[in-house]
Amino acid sequence: MDRILAAAEQVFAERGFDGARTREIAARAGVNVSTLHYHYTSKVDLYAAVLRAVLGEVRERVLAEATLEVDSPRAHLERIVGAHFKAIAARPHFPRLLVDALVHAPESVRAIAQETVRPTLEALFPSLVEAHREGVLRPEVDARHAILSAIGMNMIYFLATPLVEQLFGPLAYEPRGIEERKGAVIDLLLHGIIRERNGS
Repeated sequence: MDRILAAAEQVFAERGFDGARTREIAARAGVNVSTLHYHYTSKVDLYAAVLRAVLGEVRERVLAEATLEVDSPRAHLERIVGAHFKAIAARPHFPRLLVDALVHAPESVRAIAQETVRPTLEALFPSLVEAHREGVLRPEVDARHAILSAIGMNMIYFLATPLVEQLFGPLAYEPRGIEERKGAVIDLLLHGIIRERNGS
């Protein structure tokens, strides 16, 4: 099963849903096609299983960071945003998989979001509530939009690779470039939602 999912993730990332063939996935996994279809009755089922596995890994990485002790709500928010970015950086093809799945398997994405994304967001909301309570966030900040902005800024860097490479050069996805981008996202987001020291 793990070999099939790993192979499917590679093929879907390289070729998209339409271009992927179960025969190629089976060959890369080292199994015959009938074995693949025994576990996954359709290409949509296999795609959903891949997306569920990747989203589950992202969720575990983010929650592991979110549960660590920190000195302040601001530091907690910074850790969460950074953890999400690092989780995406570890699977840079994930944004393409997700966008492709939204087009070809929207019902699967909706079901997986209920299983994995919603519980993750619910686990993170207390951090935002605490930051609001302590006056760390600007009062007009909407937590939902703050989370969506963080997700969008983190994912676009890996979704728009050709554009990013034109803007930042071939080293954009080297460790230093990725670390610089993570810092830029955290800086931009937190400056947008955190109340300045003078109360503005």
